[in-house]
Amino acid sequence: MVSVSAKTLFASVGATRSNQQWMVLVEDLRTIEGFNPRFRDQALIDHIRSLADSMKNEGYYLERPLAGYGTLEGKKPVIYVTEGHCRLEAVKLAILEGAPIIDVPVVIKDRSTTLEDLTVALVRANENRKFGPPELAVVSKRLLKSGWDHGRIGSRLGISPEYVGQLLMIAAAPQPVQDMVQSDLATAAVALAALREHGTEAAVVLASALELARANGKDKLTAKFLPAQIRKKAAVKSAPAMFTVL
Repeated sequence: MVSVSAKTLFASVGATRSNQQWMVLVEDLRTIEGFNPRFRDQALIDHIRSLADSMKNEGYYLERPLAGYGTLEGKKPVIYVTEGHCRLEAVKLAILEGAPIIDVPVVIKDRSTTLEDLTVALVRANENRKFGPPELAVVSKRLLKSGWDHGRIGSRLGISPEYVGQLLMIAAAPQPVQDMVQSDLATAAVALAALREHGTEAAVVLASALELARANGKDKLTAKFLPAQIRKKAAVKSAPAMFTVL
């Protein structure tokens, strides 16, 4: 490919300049406590480490701007990052380790953007590294508290209203159940099955089922180790003999 100057390119394709993207000093960017629903597991830490290493070697890719919202703290204007939290943490780590990065591109959200809009955009902007069920559960619960029904939440997040209901069940589950799903020791479907059948005892049931799965050489809990499935398997196995006796 033969490159052309930006001036020639934009004049040819009829592009217009936007005043929403700015180069902002990294030290001037802030985050909203608790806004990002990401769980800080080892996979996330490794992801940030990989981004930081890339930035140290290649610099910050200007085509991957952060998204921010301008607001006031007292009388002082500040920018809160609403999308790109991993990249922001990674660039701070890279700078700490000697990367000569001073500022990064930031697209400023329109003033009419609501907190709910920012929450939805946070999910939609993370298609490359999608949120898992527990993280989506946090987002769904947040939007539900804002007065949104299951249909509206599903429509904005790109999921079905039924799945929203399932996510809200996970959000209301005991913490050990949420931890098990987040750490990928059990799927969301298995956790939901245990919650429906055992309610508040689901955490204990899942822990016992996980021990049984590990005793059978499995690293992850599947449905066949749940009590209901074990009973069903035993009944099916015994059925021919029971029929003969009858």
